[in-house]
Amino acid sequence: MDASLTNLWLETLAFVSDPLSMAVCGAAVGSLASGLGVHWWQRRTAEVLPTLPSHAEALRRPPDEATRFFSSVHELTMTITEAWNAARARGGVSLEEVVKRERLAQIVRELELSGGQLRQRLGGYERLADALPIPLMASVWTYEFDHNYRTETYTTTETDSQGKSRTVTKTRQVYDSTDHTFTFDARAARRAEQALRQWLGAFRGADLPMLHLHGRFVDVGLIDPVERSFLERLVRHTVLEDPEATVDEADLSHWVNQWLVGTRIDAKLTAFGEAGEVVAGAVDRSFVTIHASAPRFHERTGSRTHPGPAGYQAHASLKEQLFTMQGAWQAAWNMMGVPVSHGRKLLAWAQDPGEIEPDTDYVELAATAYETAFPGSELKVDQLPTWGPKLLGAFLGAVGGGTLTGLLHPAGPLWS
Repeated sequence: MDASLTNLWLETLAFVSDPLSMAVCGAAVGSLASGLGVHWWQRRTAEVLPTLPSHAEALRRPPDEATRFFSSVHELTMTITEAWNAARARGGVSLEEVVKRERLAQIVRELELSGGQLRQRLGGYERLADALPIPLMASVWTYEFDHNYRTETYTTTETDSQGKSRTVTKTRQVYDSTDHTFTFDARAARRAEQALRQWLGAFRGADLPMLHLHGRFVDVGLIDPVERSFLERLVRHTVLEDPEATVDEADLSHWVNQWLVGTRIDAKLTAFGEAGEVVAGAVDRSFVTIHASAPRFHERTGSRTHPGPAGYQAHASLKEQLFTMQGAWQAAWNMMGVPVSHGRKLLAWAQDPGEIEPDTDYVELAATAYETAFPGSELKVDQLPTWGPKLLGAFLGAVGGGTLTGLLHPAGPLWS
């Protein structure tokens, strides 16, 4: 086995063998498992899931491809949660038997149409993201490390089955130092600089619009009085789950606008543009430093990590911004692509007379579409929005984590 792999194995074994580490990990795993368990339970046993129209017809500003798309994502999920609620209200029927198929088909058509138009509007981002010279930048530097260990002798006391104690001398591997080696490829650096400057030329000339969805607003006062009354009942019964709750205009506005305030696509587009500007402002001085690098840099330190020479750090800073742009666009793309693909699948299920899909599968897809498009929404479409499940989740997390911590405590079970 390679020395570095052997050392890694020894470090891992030492960590997991330590009682305190085991206790901490046990608590974390217990809390995570409990949380996931409650999440799974809520998604499958809720009697009522939030169901609200988007009321995009009451927007203060005229709709565009962005508002048409995201309101359709909202309507897609609400069509499924409405069917979920109806199936449970009737009892003995499946979601697929009561879902509004024509409505679902209309929504998916609108998703595809407005989604295509929105993707075209944001085409400048997509082309720039596809052209990011990340592979060329990755070839400029290589970093290798090798951890060094020394053998340490220590004594410990062992007690046999008859209660007799004896002193035993043992050895163990102890971390000593690390050899850090950075290798610079000057030709790769020149190729990367050329590609990056070409990319920046395209960046400076690209059309990178913002959607300004947070500036949009569904005006409750523009909603038809009958529809507004219905909206109030839906908020009481499906969001608050309290038929006696007071729902004023501010409450209605808060909940009906969640599909506008909950999306983060503008934040991702902003992150893309800001990272590009950082690269544009740093490229000249960064490559002066990069090109001045020696072919090889080696240093042994008492630390497992090393920031690297100046040229490596300048290169890493540029590459980090490229990854930021790549991740920002991928997140924005998912906000558009995931709802469309999930909508098509939901429609295919509803239109297939040969098989009835489980209700929970419908909700799983619909909730994922919503959560991807609206990560900041307070409308939790996958769980009961009452205090009960939240309290249960906290209780189970505390019990699960506390139990494992107690069992794995260095001094033995806390209650023994």
